Amino acid sequence: MEISNHAGMAEAERRFEISKVMNRIRSSRHTHPTAIANCLTTLRKVAENLLASQDPKYKKIAARNKGIKEKVALVDGGIEFLGILGFRKRVCAMEEFYVIGNFTDSRAVESFEPAATNIDACKMAVDILDKHEKDADGEQRRYMAEVEERKTGGKQAQEEAMRRIEADKIERMEREEAKERMRQVEAEREQQAKASKKAKQEQALQAADEVA
Repeated sequence: MEISNHAGMAEAERRFEISKVMNRIRSSRHTHPTAIANCLTTLRKVAENLLASQDPKYKKIAARNKGIKEKVALVDGGIEFLGILGFRKRVCAMEEFYVIGNFTDSRAVESFEPAATNIDACKMAVDILDKHEKDADGEQRRYMAEVEERKTGGKQAQEEAMRRIEADKIERMEREEAKERMRQVEAEREQQAKASKKAKQEQALQAADEVA
């Protein structure tokens, strides 16, 4: 039971962290909806490659990679999401890389040694990315329609405003649900700590009685 509780807590914490970064990506007010959609698509492809293959090439990405540089790095939270997948920034041969593993020789790129993929984190990331990517694609289409509508005005712009209000409401609810899950996890931890402390006190009293 205790092992199961710890696993549940770890999963809740991981989902909370992924959702937190995802909210940063989706709430980039100064980023074009198309850029956000492209960022999510690229991140999902990276995560799916990690799940589909243990090939080291998927665990070593140059920072100058066009997809990363133009579609991920330019969106707030994009690089942070790579960190959730297990990537860390490293420099080798005077070039920056995002890697899962390390270079044994900082002068030789071919010295890269990959580490194990965090399968659970990648699976959860793909699950969350899939939902948000669909939403972002829809938002992108609505944005383009809104731009077109602004040229002539009309009812569609008003409907779009209502959809955005509803989307913001759903986003706030998701954040509150994530916070509530974390509160529940903390409450369970506190309850377990109290139970453990009480058990130790009872054991100590019982041992004292036996000595007496």
